Amino acid sequence: MKNKISVAIVTRNRASDLIQCLGALVCQSQKPDELLIIDNNSTDKTKSIVQHFSRAVSFPVRYIKEQTIGYTYACNKALRSATYEWLAFIDDDCIPTSSWIKEMKHYIKKYPQMSVFVGQAIPSVRGIPELSMNFIDDIGKIQNITSTGNITDLEIVDPKCSIFNLSFIRRHAIAFNETVHIQSSDCDLGMQIQQKKGCGLYTPKIIISHTYPHSYSSYYKKLYIKTWNHLKYEYRWTKYRKKQKIEYHKNIMNVLHHYFKYSKHYKLSLFQYFLFLNTVALSYGIVKIFRLFFLFNRFLFKIKSFHI
Repeated sequence: MKNKISVAIVTRNRASDLIQCLGALVCQSQKPDELLIIDNNSTDKTKSIVQHFSRAVSFPVRYIKEQTIGYTYACNKALRSATYEWLAFIDDDCIPTSSWIKEMKHYIKKYPQMSVFVGQAIPSVRGIPELSMNFIDDIGKIQNITSTGNITDLEIVDPKCSIFNLSFIRRHAIAFNETVHIQSSDCDLGMQIQQKKGCGLYTPKIIISHTYPHSYSSYYKKLYIKTWNHLKYEYRWTKYRKKQKIEYHKNIMNVLHHYFKYSKHYKLSLFQYFLFLNTVALSYGIVKIFRLFFLFNRFLFKIKSFHI
């Protein structure tokens, strides 16, 4: 049972995306020890696709239906259903590199004491909205990772590219919070792990490509949803974080350094360079406004409660 990995894909009505993800798992240099397909009550051809796929591959494939619609319900079903000690989630719109499972097995063998490993997500398409969202996600990570890869703030846990030690998770009765939005459930899970003295390691060689928003309208819509729900998450965990002296790191030099490194890596043209810069700068401005508005709302709520 040691060093064996259960892989879970949570899916709902995205059969075409699921097919591509399954194809990438077939091409792994090391196959999963078991694959769980958590179908969150799909109405498309998801079930028949999984049935055909399971008959065509040599590794165990389990189709599991979760009737209650919601990403967190489906993820918790995976936490309860996995057979092996380690569980790796991957979204149905993600494609892992061919060495994804091989790299995971390398790290869990080398660092069995870890509670969670956080891999790297890269954009599957290199448009400005995709690169901008990925960059903003990355900034949240790199400021909480030491030079040795140890994670100082486990709110950066991202299920679509993380591997969980199920012995630790089950021993401490940790689960996705089913009362919060999908966009903050990952941070909430990470804080539960940290609260129970769990430890995490950043593993950039464990790579998946992810489908980020491909238009500016979908980009800003997701930015709004992510920001608003993250602020609600922050509010829930404020007392604990203050007590444990867990701080949000905002080093502008780190941001700029990563920006130039990122731009060079993706070989942006001069036009793309400035468009990318403007999108990221505008995004941070919008987030700042959301934060002030959220705090103002909370302030008004406290005043109203006091008078009542």
